[in-house]
Amino acid sequence: MIHDLARCTCDQCDGQLVKIGEDVTEQLDVEPARFSVIRHIYGSVNGMDAPP
Repeated sequence: MIHDLARCTCDQCDGQLVKIGEDVTEQLDVEPARFSVIRHIYGSVNGMDAPP
């Protein structure tokens, strides 16, 4: 499951957001006699002209 941002511009510089990494969490889901892993991926972004 991939979670994308609703906006594409930086709040600080109004520049285009670019992906600089991602955070991944996993959730163990248990069903009788069945296991599954749901992976959540959250992108990390920063404005092109924003200060570090």
